[in-house]
Amino acid sequence: MKRYFDIHDQRITAQLEIEDGSPASTAPVDAFKEYFKSKDVREITLSEYRRLSVQDGG
Repeated sequence: MKRYFDIHDQRITAQLEIEDGSPASTAPVDAFKEYFKSKDVREITLSEYRRLSVQDGG
């Protein structure tokens, strides 16, 4: 499965490939804040990920 994130303060979008059934597949967004070393992380949809990635230059 894939999860998509916007790390706004770093101006980064991220796509993570996550194994189905793993702890990361059901982890709340707050669990990824430490991973990304940011407090400004939100999970986004694939369409929003694509839109933001194009706006930021891919």
